[in-house]
Amino acid sequence: MFPRPVVRLSPSLIFSVLLFIFSAPALLAQQSLTGARPLEPGGETIEREIIAGESQAYEVKMEAGQCLRLDLEQRGLDLRLVSYGPGGNRVLEFNGTGSPLGHTDLSLVADLSGVYKIEILPVKIVGAAGHYQLQAVELRGANEQDRSRFAA
Repeated sequence: MFPRPVVRLSPSLIFSVLLFIFSAPALLAQQSLTGARPLEPGGETIEREIIAGESQAYEVKMEAGQCLRLDLEQRGLDLRLVSYGPGGNRVLEFNGTGSPLGHTDLSLVADLSGVYKIEILPVKIVGAAGHYQLQAVELRGANEQDRSRFAA
């Protein structure tokens, strides 16, 4: 019979494995199960590169009757913005400005409480890359002007 091999684990390997196991949930918390990144109202402006055929998603928690003001600036690529409600239904769609450069203010009024997904994608599915800036300017109670603008 052959002697059984002895496996020796170095302390640094054990430490690395434990560090990974305990830090993985914090790293995964940056993105939800849908792959969307959190969008903080009143937070920093997000600036990202996007290429034709790609989509990038964000999530924001809203209560029924709230209005989220979004500021989207596109640089080098005409972009679409599509928003989905808590049930997955499309609640807002902006189909670009027709120009690769532009600034747009959008408002999203929540009918239901829950997490809303905001997706940014290029109008054209082939072509070059571009950049955009997105900011959730404010989250507040919706007024009649918000509701009428959102319904249009």
